[in-house]
Amino acid sequence: MNSDDLNELISVIIPVYNVEKYLGRCLDSIIGQTCVKLEIILVDDGSTDSSGQICEKYRDKDSRIQVIHQNNKGLAGARNTGIDIARGKYIFFIDSDDFVDITTLERLLSLINKTDADMAVGQYSLYFESKEAAQTQYMGSYKIYSASEALSRLNDWRNEETTSLITAWGTLYKRKLFEDIRYPEGKWHEDEFVTHRLISKAKKICVSEDSFYFYRQHEESFMSKIDSHSQIKHIVLFDALQERADFFSKNYPQLLDGAVHHILREANSFYDIFCKERCWRKDSQIKQAVKDIVSRYRKYYFKYWSVLNIKDKISGGIFCFFPGIYHKAAGIKWRY
Repeated sequence: MNSDDLNELISVIIPVYNVEKYLGRCLDSIIGQTCVKLEIILVDDGSTDSSGQICEKYRDKDSRIQVIHQNNKGLAGARNTGIDIARGKYIFFIDSDDFVDITTLERLLSLINKTDADMAVGQYSLYFESKEAAQTQYMGSYKIYSASEALSRLNDWRNEETTSLITAWGTLYKRKLFEDIRYPEGKWHEDEFVTHRLISKAKKICVSEDSFYFYRQHEESFMSKIDSHSQIKHIVLFDALQERADFFSKNYPQLLDGAVHHILREANSFYDIFCKERCWRKDSQIKQAVKDIVSRYRKYYFKYWSVLNIKDKISGGIFCFFPGIYHKAAGIKWRY
């Protein structure tokens, strides 16, 4: 790889939906990047507020911006639209209520150039508008992983790098990784369905310790809501984790036990949320969600029983048949 690659085009894909209050700061952080060879793709995903008009105003001010208006397809559908028309050698996603430091793309591209990686992953900071100013953290250090090493991190929810690896935003990808991969439309946790496949196609993954992506926390952020009813739709996470386990079984069998253990952990976490409701047995939606969780885990427990260690065989068996007892014994609280 030579220094000319630093001048290669980066396609920045920004899904936009009803974010009129935050969109300006997001776009300002992108058009102000120190790395200037960009195409900025704004996908207005059927916004009903003034977000679409804001996109048009920015397009009139910056020739690097193109705006696509489409009927609502959700975050995954908006990303896929951007991927389909992207011309850059690299792709970068940012959610339209978030923002980044102005040196983000330059730093990530420099890491790819320096390490010959196919992905450069940055860290992120939670941003609370009413509490603190955004501060970029530069450590100057990074790690290089093979595909197998990076995938093993997906099994370890306690590792600080896991969220940064899983999420689409905040990572600079070589576009070739998306040649036969798109995000599943109409599903929550779309990143969880896709990231392991992207990583498996990369010869190297560079993970920076620098934090320059600001993930905004506000009342509309789904990640900030953990009440029982709001979490029912997130049970689809099990479909993603189960797809990952199947993928590991076929391609990375040494990682399968960790993937199945992850399913058990998430099952208990969701069980914890739903059973906090005092009258959950009288709530038909929550009662069905609890049954769904246990049923899903039971299926994969027996499918992959042979790869589990003794501890997971015992604890998983208890959860399958006596989830209430397991939950009380484990004492695990749901958190992200």
